[in-house]
Amino acid sequence: MGIKLLNPKDFSQIMGAYSHGVTVDIGDSEMIFVTGQLAMDKDGNPVAPQDISRQTEYVFENIKKILAQGGALLMM
Repeated sequence: MGIKLLNPKDFSQIMGAYSHGVTVDIGDSEMIFVTGQLAMDKDGNPVAPQDISRQTEYVFENIKKILAQGGALLMM
């Protein structure tokens, strides 16, 4: 079973064994696991501290980047 770490370049610095996501080979397909995301920029600064809508958008954009790095396709 292969595991690939997912850490997009424009995300915050990784600390320890933490990764923003992982892709796990389960035989004939792969599963992508995404860690909890915070509304923090790559330097560790909060994004839009008083705007929950903007924070939510930021977090979901980050999730999209992690999934894309793992090979997931966005279907609309």
